Amino acid sequence: MGTPPPWREHMQSAVWRPILMASLFATSVACEPPPTDTTSPEPQQPASTNAELGFDNDNRTDLTVWRPSNAQWFTIFSSGIAPGHPLHGQNGDVPVAGDFDGDGIMDRTVWRPSTGYWYVLGSASGTGTLSQQWGTRGDVPISGDFDGDAKSDFAVWRSIDTTGAAYGQVFVIMSSTGERKIFNYGPSNGEIPVSGDYDGDGKTDYALWRPSDGTWNIISSATGIRTTTQFGQNGDTPLSGDFDGDSKSDLAVFRSGTFHILRSSSGTTTSVAWGSAGDVVVPGDFDGDDLYDYAVWKPSNGTWYIKYSSNIASTTRQWGLQGDIPVGEPFIGRPRARLTPNARVLGSQVREQMQSYDPASGTLSFTSGATNYQVGNIIVSEPTALAPYGIPPLKVVSKSEVGGRTVYQTTPSSLDEVLDEAEIDVSRDLTAADLEETDENGNPLPASMTTMGAKLCKIDGLGIKCEYSVPDANSPVKLTGSLEFKAKQQFALKFRKVFRIKEFKVAVGVDEKARLALEYKYSQDLFKFETTIGQWRIKRWIIFIGPVPVTIEMYIKFKVGAEGKVSLVTEYSVTQTAGVLYGYRYTHDRGWETINEKNFDLAIKEPSTNGLTVSGEAKAYVAAVPGVGIYAPAKIVGAESDIGSLRAYAKLKAQVPGNPLWTITAGLEFCSGLNLTLKLNLGIIKRDFEFKIAQGSCAELELWKKQGGSTETNLARSAAVTASSTTYNPSAGWILTNINDGKRDSVLYDSLGWTSAYSSVPNKTEWLVFDLGSSATLTKVDLYPRNDATYGSLVGDGFPVDFTIDVSNDGATWQTVVVRTGFLNPSGMQSFAVSVPSARYVRLQATRLDDVTGGYYMQLAEVEIYGRK
Repeated sequence: MGTPPPWREHMQSAVWRPILMASLFATSVACEPPPTDTTSPEPQQPASTNAELGFDNDNRTDLTVWRPSNAQWFTIFSSGIAPGHPLHGQNGDVPVAGDFDGDGIMDRTVWRPSTGYWYVLGSASGTGTLSQQWGTRGDVPISGDFDGDAKSDFAVWRSIDTTGAAYGQVFVIMSSTGERKIFNYGPSNGEIPVSGDYDGDGKTDYALWRPSDGTWNIISSATGIRTTTQFGQNGDTPLSGDFDGDSKSDLAVFRSGTFHILRSSSGTTTSVAWGSAGDVVVPGDFDGDDLYDYAVWKPSNGTWYIKYSSNIASTTRQWGLQGDIPVGEPFIGRPRARLTPNARVLGSQVREQMQSYDPASGTLSFTSGATNYQVGNIIVSEPTALAPYGIPPLKVVSKSEVGGRTVYQTTPSSLDEVLDEAEIDVSRDLTAADLEETDENGNPLPASMTTMGAKLCKIDGLGIKCEYSVPDANSPVKLTGSLEFKAKQQFALKFRKVFRIKEFKVAVGVDEKARLALEYKYSQDLFKFETTIGQWRIKRWIIFIGPVPVTIEMYIKFKVGAEGKVSLVTEYSVTQTAGVLYGYRYTHDRGWETINEKNFDLAIKEPSTNGLTVSGEAKAYVAAVPGVGIYAPAKIVGAESDIGSLRAYAKLKAQVPGNPLWTITAGLEFCSGLNLTLKLNLGIIKRDFEFKIAQGSCAELELWKKQGGSTETNLARSAAVTASSTTYNPSAGWILTNINDGKRDSVLYDSLGWTSAYSSVPNKTEWLVFDLGSSATLTKVDLYPRNDATYGSLVGDGFPVDFTIDVSNDGATWQTVVVRTGFLNPSGMQSFAVSVPSARYVRLQATRLDDVTGGYYMQLAEVEIYGRK
């Protein structure tokens, strides 16, 4: 009980065959003769990192079959490339397709039930194999990207019976870390694994379908939250595909010649008659429109029948023989990058044949015969021995054969020439190994020169400490103290050609602690000095958008100075800890914004006049100045002058001779009056953006003995949001991202907000989860109801009737902080005070929905979550 039947029985099963043979990435349509048992050399394939990948990089699913009798693969390339028919595997193996080596091309892969070994045929050259033992007889192989790194992970489903009851587990090797993970599903009853990205986060989820009652159990790979849905019946064939184009897998089954789809975007069911009983379902996007099509393969004669989902057109093509196994593509999510058809990623086999690479001239050479790139192709690569930072997009302009080498001359290519779509959001805390001191020109200093003048900077723990005393001892003003800092980096880019840039962000953060002491000697003269006590370069950060490398370089300068006029011998000091994040952000709906987030604590030592007469004023500061630079491969983002400074400062004013009146202000100072013009050219829309910071003065935070504190902000504004369901209707204004777009009013055809899927009953659970990115202290949650007049007055409609607000630090264990039942439709914003010392996730969960024009929904214009990090 609970153990799958023998493999040969699986192969003959119309239910199991499409599941076992389904692949991670894509395949497509063309016209070639039916395959025979003859073989021909496999041509070199171009590469991509796509959701619909295929063997030929044109974003369409190719017709592919595997012949068990001689372990031969047959593919029709939809791009028109000559078909390749490599031999790989042996009779009794299970064919599985996925990008296991990360070169951007689907690999022909087999799993051997007798030994549990995976054998991956190198896709770039069609030669060489990667092998991995993972699984045992009776397991079901799964191809999916469970860690979201755009590489297939080795995974198997196992259902065993050791105590009279079957128990199911999924075993995965995460390709990003090599970590072996076991997911415990629990009691099982013949479940079938159905790879898919059901929550749209770009990671494969653990999804199982139970034939006995048609129940889907889907567990998010990111949050561990399990959802259970009944869809289908015994005898159906489950499949995974994105039929509605919302970047999420839909629940789908094939039953006696009819596809039944439960659309994730709307919650509605669609049935399409296509095929007949006994046909094998082959999931895939065969016309490249980002919608999965209805496709079946007839085992009796090897004919493919494809009905396109975006129109009524269909096609029929004979490809394969009786006994072959078709290889399709379940939807496992859209990776972080989709390459253009001209992109070529250097696979592991080709990288081994690289003979030279000159970044300055863009010249590359390979062993003759190892490559066949053409003028206009764009080459990218992950780091290699000859290219330790990877090869950024380079367009081939000429090709020649010289001395047994193929030599390519290239020019830098823009990101839009290599990427059709991209999404990445990463950050890191810097360690001592990431930092190196430089001179004023940015050149690294040897250890013997790290003490310059009267200052000393050194790496201590995870940060930098600088001790200083300036200027020299004979000066009428002396500034002494120290500065410590830790830094972090953030980078995000999200775009799709049809939408242009959706979001871009680059920032460098500084956490610093400054201790200042300003000593005055008698002086009637104005004084002013500023000294750079250190400049530190953050070592290159190489980020890969899919296979495309982007280099980020950032720096931190430290400056101390003082200015003013005094006629008194005295001193005062201030100690301050502060944090700041500086950078730039572009979003499709709001345009350019500066990132300027600050928090601080300070302590002040008041001076004593001892009854002396004083006059004049003076100010001292120490500044940590962040800077950014981005290269891909030529500089595309740069802030050549200081983009701002974090200054801990102390300021002394004395204006009443004979009757001293002291005022000390201390705190953070942000100088944005640099008239800085930042030119950004991501190559996405082929022109420069100009982002000008308006001229202004340094803004002082006037504080008096302020002990601690920070500014509360709307943390939901930058949070990642997931939902139990969504009605995707962007033309009307319903889309998930509208729930935190900063627009509190719902406006038809612009931003109505977010709405759940239709429900015919009120007692349905719907939820929103906000990932704040890191733990924060929370004080309140504000809910803005819809207030549009789409169908008369709909003010407050769709507001949850019974609901809770829950918080969590791991997204799995929740604490309820607000409970409301029988809530009436509000006329305006509803604020709910909370006292949460630490939480990363906030969930708004409704268990009873409101009636909106004959259906039950959860609808909101905006959600704001206030707190501080």
